[in-house]
Amino acid sequence: MINNIVNKDDQFYLDNINRYSDNESEIDSDIDGDSIDNDICIDINDNSKRFIPVTPSGSYISHNSLDDSMRHSNNSLSDLPIMEDIKLIRNKFYIRDIFIRELLSEFIGSFIYMLISNNIYANVIINGTYNITFIDWILISISCGISLVFGMYITIIKGGGGFLNPIIAFSVYLLKGMSGIKCFLYHIIYFVASFLSSFLIYIININRIREFGYGKDTSNIFTSYKNDGISSFNSVVVEFVLVILFIFIFLTLYDDFLIKKNIMLYCKLVCLLFIILSLSFGFDVQMAINPAMDFSSRIFLSIAPWGSSVFKYGNYWFWIPLIIPYIASSIGCVLYFILIKSQ
Repeated sequence: MINNIVNKDDQFYLDNINRYSDNESEIDSDIDGDSIDNDICIDINDNSKRFIPVTPSGSYISHNSLDDSMRHSNNSLSDLPIMEDIKLIRNKFYIRDIFIRELLSEFIGSFIYMLISNNIYANVIINGTYNITFIDWILISISCGISLVFGMYITIIKGGGGFLNPIIAFSVYLLKGMSGIKCFLYHIIYFVASFLSSFLIYIININRIREFGYGKDTSNIFTSYKNDGISSFNSVVVEFVLVILFIFIFLTLYDDFLIKKNIMLYCKLVCLLFIILSLSFGFDVQMAINPAMDFSSRIFLSIAPWGSSVFKYGNYWFWIPLIIPYIASSIGCVLYFILIKSQ
């Protein structure tokens, strides 16, 4: 009776089992059967000698058993019992509604991007100097641009648009790229993600923030302020130019992405766009092109110990990064449609 059981320690024998699988191959007739090692062959009823692999534990493996083992080894991991259990668990959490999954991906990508970006500000402001120098701004611009890549990539591969910014969603809506309801829900996702990321950043840095106080400097971790060297009017002009350029170039990249579907190239180009505009125009207004990041953070700060003062700094400057980006993005859409899309 041939033992068909294969021990775990014997699995490596199956890797080279093809040389034993031919049931019709016989041992050279010149070899005396008695001289053959019993570890590799056994006597069969027809007095012929056939190769039978034997495991280190002494168990013989039949050809039928070997064929079954080979077929099992060729199966994917998904056929294993443990993978079946994982599938069952995954199905319990799987969201079948495509639109809900899209919104979830936008939330995850936005939250990651905003969380990393704000904590970069925290490290520069708290561990560095209260006043952000241009050298600090170079570090912030590059770091935030890289975090944008990861947020966009995570969102896009899971079915989202990868916009991470309400004015981008608004621009796509103006160009008939999404419905009004979808644009509205995207806005809610971005504002909620910003609020929650601000809360988490506050919890992470609460001890250092308490040490330095709840003033304008520490609130700058979460919100944007204009450079003290420019007037409010000049900051509005800078904001217009910055947002128009950003939307105009972004829509061009997005249009190319919809055709070529190269996700990584698209994300990298948007990252470079963010960095170069941040270094050229963003320093004076702290790259305030995301109303969700700025306004939701101010709402959180007004609930936190900073209070309503976060809305009063800079002669009530908060309305500029909240309203101007929408007006400027509308102009950017018109310019893109006339100069690029229609040509």
